[in-house]
Amino acid sequence: MSHYRFVPFIAFFLLPFVFFGQTDFEIEDDYILFEDAATGEPVLVYNDSMAVRGFDFKEHFKISFPDGLKPEYFTDYHYQIGDATYLVDNGCGVVLQFIDNTFKRIDNSFRHRNQYQGVPFVKDSTMYLYGGYGLFTFKNILTKYDFERKEWDRVQMKNKDVIPPSNKNFYCQTDDKLFVFAGQVEDIDNPNKSYSAQNILWNLDINSLEWQKVYKHKFYSYFKNIDNINSVNIDGKLVLLKYEINEIDFLNNKINRYYFSDFSTIKKIIYHKKSGYISYIYNTSVNKLIAKSEPYESFRGEFVSSEPFYVSKQEKFNLSTTYVFIAVFVVGIFVLFTFYIKKTKTKLKEKSILYDIKKQHFSYNGKPIEISNPYKKALLKHFMENGEHYIMLNDLNPLLQNNGTENFSTIQKRREILLKELKNEFSIILGISKDKVFSIRKNKYDKRLKEIRLEVRIQKK
Repeated sequence: MSHYRFVPFIAFFLLPFVFFGQTDFEIEDDYILFEDAATGEPVLVYNDSMAVRGFDFKEHFKISFPDGLKPEYFTDYHYQIGDATYLVDNGCGVVLQFIDNTFKRIDNSFRHRNQYQGVPFVKDSTMYLYGGYGLFTFKNILTKYDFERKEWDRVQMKNKDVIPPSNKNFYCQTDDKLFVFAGQVEDIDNPNKSYSAQNILWNLDINSLEWQKVYKHKFYSYFKNIDNINSVNIDGKLVLLKYEINEIDFLNNKINRYYFSDFSTIKKIIYHKKSGYISYIYNTSVNKLIAKSEPYESFRGEFVSSEPFYVSKQEKFNLSTTYVFIAVFVVGIFVLFTFYIKKTKTKLKEKSILYDIKKQHFSYNGKPIEISNPYKKALLKHFMENGEHYIMLNDLNPLLQNNGTENFSTIQKRREILLKELKNEFSIILGISKDKVFSIRKNKYDKRLKEIRLEVRIQKK
C-alpha cells in the first residue's frame, strides 16, 4: 500500500499537461489563427503587432504586415503548400507568405473584393478559390494563383451539372474530390436578398475540374438553424460544431455524431494533420477569448449515432415496382394535362385579332378595337411582329420612351400600366381569363431577367 503515497506527486507533474495549451494573454477581436506549414504548429496573431506560436502558445514574437494591409484582411483563406503558409485576402487578390515568423507580400495583384466567403482548395501545389460574393453578385467562378506571374487567373471548369452561384458554402477536400453544399444563393427576384441553397451535394473532381451532383443531402434536417456553425476539415471528413460534434464522411456516406467533451463557445478552429491536434479560440463566460490546443480525440466526446448523409444517385433510381407504377401514373397525368393545355391554347389562338395594315387599326369579329394610346399600339405591333417568340421585358422599354430625359423607373412603371390595361381589355373583348392573355417566364441563361409573349393571335390583312 506504500505506493499510494506517490499519487500526489504524479498528479503534480501531470497537472501542466491537463491544461496544456491554454493562454493567459489578451486576444483582440481581429485575430488570425493558422498553421505554420513548416512545423505543423499553430500561429496566433492576437493584435496588430504581436503573435504567438506553439501548441502551448508561449513563444511570443513581434510581427508586421506590409504597408496598407491589416490582419483583419486575412482571416479566412489559409493554404499550406510545402513548407510555406499562404494567407490570401478575404475577397481574393493580395497574397502573403509566412515563413520564419515573417509575413511577406508575394503578389502583383490588388484587393479584389470579389470572392468573400468562397471555397479555398489546393490542386497541384497551387491555390484555388471557388465561388463567393463580391461586387453585388454571387459567384460560381473558379480562380487560381499563378506563382510565376504573381497574379490570379480565371479557370474554366467542365460543368457537367451547373452549380448555382453561391457563398458561405460548407466544403471538404479529400485526395481527389471537393465536396460543396448548403450556403447562400441569390434571390433572382430581389438581388438584395438571399436564401439557403437547395439540398444538393456537389462534387468537384479535382483532376478534371468537372462538377457533378452527388444528390440530395440531409443537412437541413439535422440543423434547423444553420447560423454560427463552426467547421473544420479533419482527415477527409468535415467536422461541424454546434451543440454536438458532427463528422460527415462523404466517401462512406455517413454522418457520425459525438457529444462535446467541452461545451466552450468555439469561435475559430484549425486541425494539425501531422500531430492529430486541434487548436481553437473560444469565448469564456466572462467574454474573454482564450486559445487552446489538444488532441482531437480528447476534444471529441462519446459516440452518439450514425446515419446516411445523402441519397446517392444509385439509391435514387433503384425504384421498387410500386415506385415504377407511381411514376407511370404521374407521367400519364402529365401527358393528359399537357394535351389539355395545348388544346386550350389552340382554342385561344382561334380567337384572333385582325390588324388592317392600310388603316392601321385592330378589330375582332368585325368590330373595331379602339386603341388611341400610341404606346399601347406600338406594343401590340411589336408582339405581332414577334409572333410565337418570347420577348425580353426590358426590350419593350425603347418603345415607351417619351423623350431622352426619362429615367428607367418611369419607363418601367409605364410599361407595367400598359401591359395591365391590355390584359384587362383583351380579357373583356375575347371573353377569356386575364392570365391567358400573356405568358411570362424567366430567361434560361439569366434567371434574373424575364420574358413575355402575347398568347392572343394577331393576323395582318
